[in-house]
Amino acid sequence: MSRCRPVVIVSLALAAPGALTSQEREPGPEPFSTIGFTIAGIAQASANRELDAWVSDPGFELRALFPFYAGPAEIGLHQQTFDARIAGVPGFRGRFIFAGWGWDVRAARSLRLRVATRLGVYDFQFDAASLPSYSQSENEIATSAGAEAAWALGGGWEVMAAARGRIVLTEPRMRQFVLAAGVGRIFTTPSWLRDFLD
Repeated sequence: MSRCRPVVIVSLALAAPGALTSQEREPGPEPFSTIGFTIAGIAQASANRELDAWVSDPGFELRALFPFYAGPAEIGLHQQTFDARIAGVPGFRGRFIFAGWGWDVRAARSLRLRVATRLGVYDFQFDAASLPSYSQSENEIATSAGAEAAWALGGGWEVMAAARGRIVLTEPRMRQFVLAAGVGRIFTTPSWLRDFLD
C-alpha cells in the first residue's frame, strides 16, 4: 500500500466535519440515550511492505456505540489472523482494542454517514512455541481513521459498510487499509445504566 494512503484517510476524516455547515449538522441525540452494538466482517484490502511476509485471513469486529457530548463515541475489538508466507516466520493473531470518537451526518432519512478516529492497543499473539514466552506476545499503540455508511432497516436494525486506515506504531510502522461490512442494533439505554454513565 502506498505509504501516503493512511495519511490521506486521516486528513479527510479530520477535515470533513469542518466542511459541514450548521444546516447540515443536525442536533444529535442526548448523551448515552442509546447504545448500539455492531458485528462486522473485516478484510485487509492492502498493506505496506512490513506485512509482505504474511497473508491476512478475514476477521471480525465487535463494537459498542453511543452518543456522547460532542459526537458519537465507541469502544470495540477488531481481530484478524495472519498466516506466514515464508518458512520459519511465525504467523500471528492481531487484535486491535480501541476507543473512538467521530461525527455523524444524516445524508438521508435512512442513511447516516460517519467519519471517526480511533486510538488503542494492537496486540500481536505469535504462533510459535519455539519463541521464548516474552516474545510470543507484543503490544503496540495504534491509531485509525476512516469513513462509514449505515442504512437503517427499521426496528433499531441497520447495516453498515466502512473503510479505515490504521497505523501501528511498530518500528518500522505497520500500515493497513481495512474494509468492513456488518449489521447492528440500536437500543434505548436502560435508565440505571444511563444514570451510571451520566
